[in-house]
Amino acid sequence: MFSSIYDFYKRHRKKIIFTGIFVGSTYAITKLVSWKFNEWAELKVKEMEQEAKKQYLFESNQRTCTATFLSFLPDVQEVITSKTNLDQFLEILKLNPANKIEIWENIKILSMAQMIASVLSNILLLVLLKVQLNIIGGYMFVTMMYDKEMDVSDIQKRYLSNVKVFIEQRLPLLVDDVILSVKEIIGNVSLKEKISFLKLQSLTENVIEKLKSNHLKKSVNFSHPFSWYLINNETSNTEERYRRLMFQTNETLSGDSCALVLEDCISSGLQSILNNLKDVFFGYEEDPEAITSIESCAHTSFFKEIELPMAKITPLLNQQLHQIFKSGQNNFLDSVFSQSSLHDFSSNIFDAFSRVYN
Repeated sequence: MFSSIYDFYKRHRKKIIFTGIFVGSTYAITKLVSWKFNEWAELKVKEMEQEAKKQYLFESNQRTCTATFLSFLPDVQEVITSKTNLDQFLEILKLNPANKIEIWENIKILSMAQMIASVLSNILLLVLLKVQLNIIGGYMFVTMMYDKEMDVSDIQKRYLSNVKVFIEQRLPLLVDDVILSVKEIIGNVSLKEKISFLKLQSLTENVIEKLKSNHLKKSVNFSHPFSWYLINNETSNTEERYRRLMFQTNETLSGDSCALVLEDCISSGLQSILNNLKDVFFGYEEDPEAITSIESCAHTSFFKEIELPMAKITPLLNQQLHQIFKSGQNNFLDSVFSQSSLHDFSSNIFDAFSRVYN
């Protein structure tokens, strides 16, 4: 029996060896492919879990940023109102002083300056917080996910205290600069001069441009002139991680992406506030040339636009402070928060600093 088996083996040796090699190789390859597939699947699941945690932390970080921003608004409002001091001028007016016209001229300047400074300060504060909290958030994600030696909790408090530096030191300078720019633009506009809505819009835009031009020499290294108010060049702390954090923050604040966000938010924010005044520039006389469409009927554009004396516009400008800083439903803040460039900017910062670097 064994000889017949041996003879069979000799006759079919090559086939048997080939079949053995083929079966063995197929088995080995199948095992390898299965192992690689399982490894790939586990990696993909891990990546999906990591991405979900990253997205959750990012969204949580944005809510924290919004809450922190809102908590600082009373301090911002206090700085602005104390610098403009409009209430004092209004109280003096009640006494019917001899220099009433001069006081009204001051109120004219300060009312517009207060409105513009309020818009700019809110936006600058928000952008500063977005940069700082998303940088910190990125580092926290790396620490949480990879157990890296990147814990910044010991310097986080000091780092975030830079917001107070902006409010207490840079914001008063911003208000002074805005007042100066407003004087240059509307100082010669008489209280009796009649102003249209488009003219008011143009004056506001001119103030912003004047403020930018006044900062060109100080902001040669920044993509946006207003970044100057946000940059903190503190060097008293020699701790390496803190200095690196400040360098990264200043680099982000002075970059092109930040400049784009500032422009978008300032444009949207100012337009939102000016829209609060738009209705008063339309009278009760119907405009026969107006296009009566669904869109126009939603507004008052089917009435003729009127011009108002600067003296009547001034109190309306003063009232915008409360619209900008009011709690609850706030159209101004909604218009700023809804800017896609602001969201993308925040997301890109968080993503950049949540990567692992050797």
